[in-house]
Amino acid sequence: MKSIKRFAIVTVIFAGLMILLIWLLAFSIFFAEPRGLLVARILSERLNQNVSIVGGVDLSIDERLFVVAKDLIVSTDTTASADLVKVDKLGFALDWRAMLSKEVRLSDVHADGAKIEMRSGGHDSTAPPETDSADQDAKGFEFSSLSETLQEVITDRQIKLSDFELIYQNADNGLDFDLQLSTAVAAQKEVGAPWTLTAKGNLNEQDLSLEGTFQANQPFSITATSDQIDLQIDGAPAPDGYGSGFTAKISTEVRELAELLDILKLQKTISGKGTANATFNSLNGKQSLGGLDLKVSLDSGESVTLTGDLGELRDLNDATLEVDISLYPSDQMPSPAKLRRDLKLTGFEMDLTAQPDGIPLRKMKVQTNGFVLNTHGKGAPPITVSQIKITSDGLLDLGKVGLRIGPPGSYFVVFDGSIGDAFQVKDIEFDATIDLPTVILLKPGQFQNSEMLGKVVGGFHLSGDSKTLALSNFTAKSQGTDVLQLDVTAASGNLLKLSDNTFDVTADVPSGAKLLSALKLPPVSTGKIKFGTKLSNDGTKWQSQTQLSVAKSDLNMSLTAKLDQSPPHMGGQITSSLVRLIDVKHITAMIRELSPSDGGKKKPDSIFSNVTLEPVTTQMLQSGLDMDVAIDLKKIEGVVGTSAVKTEFILKIDKAQLGPVKFEYDGGHFDVTGSVDLKNHPDIVKVKGNAGGWNFGTILKELHIKKRGSGILNATFNLSGAHKSIKGFTDTASGNILVSMRNGKIHTRLINLAGLGVFPWLFTDAHGKVAPIACLRAPLRFDRGNITIREAALETDKVQVVVNGDVNLGKETIDVTGEPRPIGKPLSRSPWPFVVSGSLKHPKLGLKKGSHRQRRSDGKTTPPEHRKHCIPDILQLH
Repeated sequence: MKSIKRFAIVTVIFAGLMILLIWLLAFSIFFAEPRGLLVARILSERLNQNVSIVGGVDLSIDERLFVVAKDLIVSTDTTASADLVKVDKLGFALDWRAMLSKEVRLSDVHADGAKIEMRSGGHDSTAPPETDSADQDAKGFEFSSLSETLQEVITDRQIKLSDFELIYQNADNGLDFDLQLSTAVAAQKEVGAPWTLTAKGNLNEQDLSLEGTFQANQPFSITATSDQIDLQIDGAPAPDGYGSGFTAKISTEVRELAELLDILKLQKTISGKGTANATFNSLNGKQSLGGLDLKVSLDSGESVTLTGDLGELRDLNDATLEVDISLYPSDQMPSPAKLRRDLKLTGFEMDLTAQPDGIPLRKMKVQTNGFVLNTHGKGAPPITVSQIKITSDGLLDLGKVGLRIGPPGSYFVVFDGSIGDAFQVKDIEFDATIDLPTVILLKPGQFQNSEMLGKVVGGFHLSGDSKTLALSNFTAKSQGTDVLQLDVTAASGNLLKLSDNTFDVTADVPSGAKLLSALKLPPVSTGKIKFGTKLSNDGTKWQSQTQLSVAKSDLNMSLTAKLDQSPPHMGGQITSSLVRLIDVKHITAMIRELSPSDGGKKKPDSIFSNVTLEPVTTQMLQSGLDMDVAIDLKKIEGVVGTSAVKTEFILKIDKAQLGPVKFEYDGGHFDVTGSVDLKNHPDIVKVKGNAGGWNFGTILKELHIKKRGSGILNATFNLSGAHKSIKGFTDTASGNILVSMRNGKIHTRLINLAGLGVFPWLFTDAHGKVAPIACLRAPLRFDRGNITIREAALETDKVQVVVNGDVNLGKETIDVTGEPRPIGKPLSRSPWPFVVSGSLKHPKLGLKKGSHRQRRSDGKTTPPEHRKHCIPDILQLH
């Protein structure tokens, strides 16, 4: 009996000790750390994450086991060197009965002081170097499995957070987000219902509210709102579930960009508003963005519109995009620029269209208020931007910007550089290389290369900002040809204002004929051509020196402009020791061959369109300069004689005048004065003067007319018209020209035969090869491109031919009637009246049906006693 008592006492003592030991192990503070290790292991196995509990676990029990874990850490590896989650205090109730069945059932889950840090990029990146972060995130936080796990583990379907913080930092792009939520609740009303998230806090110190709904393999929705930003994301799983991918429609409205800049930790250098809509697709490891519609408008007037589909995000060749950047509001566009000083950049347009062959079509327009520059072709976008980063001082740094001009694979100019401050367009640094076929400089539009012409290679550097853009180290030289040698160097302190410039160009063409032959054009024997010009300015003074020589002719121009006085003044001189007219003829013919000819039709794909800039001559007249340029051509050499020209060009406040210009050669003389009334008619030039002594035979030969003739032509003229171009002048000219000729003859007698009523086609030149031209008098009236010919007369010793009609220079048409009659018999019939009509370039010559008689309306029929030569006889009757 005594032994039984002792055994019972020992048993009770042992049981008490065991209970005390179990209590100490389960609930005593002394064993908090071992409990933490045990709970961490269970959570790691169940949540498939590496969980550690540094501060241990406190337990209390009634019907449920209450657990409070302190300093809980969830990491990506066993070393805990890449922490995903830190929680100061995590509490929950654990169903200890379920634990007996090795199941985890939690309730009353709450976390205080949770902190998630995600850092990537740079030398401190916590991501393993060979790991794709997107794949890693997908593996670690697969949405579907997480939702199912939560539903199985959290029995009361609710998780509460307080003082939650999420930090994301990317050293590569400078993104730095600090999301702090004072409260957050994730809850599920009933089994099978979506989980809902409600949270309030701030993002980078900007107030933020979050709401969302999530459900395994069902659509989800996320809404984030702040004072000035609304973000809505509506997503749905792929047909095979979230494990395969998902689709998310994203919609954002930013009512004030300043708040977005604060969130992105950017300097608030711009203000405005914007919207963005897109659909993000992730399927089987590939991501694409479609239905993109981005619109941003700044308070300063600029706007950006981006629409299209990016396709596969890793392959821009799969993109179809339209980008429109406008630097001014549509109702405040700058007026069309006529002068280069008024030129302003107004915007950009770029189209990129994906193609089945994988090479996209692309177009780009650079828009100004003076012209539009068009580029088009196939290949990657002409403008590419990468390595975008937010700097520590709040600037948007475009670390790598490229611009390609020219056909894909054979770019003419390649820009590579960076823009340190994209919003204010500062810290611009670009290096450019030049490699273009020489043929493009001589025949724009011909993009095929020519081995004989070689190419032009070089480069330059640009640096500065939107107000001061410096050009340095500009060089361009010919390479691979002996047909043309070109050498260009240049620099500019500020390209935008054309200040502190130096420009030096030399060009040497050993043979103009060889150059034209290389271009597959008719050769012109110009001889050797040399050109050189030097230009410099220091902001207040411009200087230029230009030399041109063609064969034996030379021309030198020296100009100096002083801009620091009022009004600015330009002076200089144009001199030549010898100008041979044959050299002028050759170089003019060469320029005509090189000039583009489109048959009067504008090419739809012209590189320039909407051009409003005035020609250089017009801009010079409107520049406000005072000019005084002396012209001294010491010797002008014709076929049989020489002459000289000494005159000046004067430009004052209200008048510009060239001349009088007087010179003689080969028996002819020229006396002309040109002037512009800058005050009242700045667009009109008046040309007044006379010319005489010109050989009719030489003119017929130059016009390639088969019939030969001779005679001395004279003319007086007084015309006015637009001075923008020669064609512009002829299309707008108004005034009079009187052409006359004396002592002439023409190598045919058909005029006499037709005027005397004899069938002209029955006769040949064997009956008389030459008909003397007694005189010619042709008054021409110009009226804005229309030439009216009234009562023009040509006489032989037997016949007077009277011509009337019209020539339209704008439409290039002619409609002229000629009536030959015997001298002094205006009332007799004209047996063979003729008509010249149709295209001015290819007119048709025909005979009018039947003879024609004319009468005076006043009935006068008596010829004068002494008739006047080359005045229509019908006008001399009395």
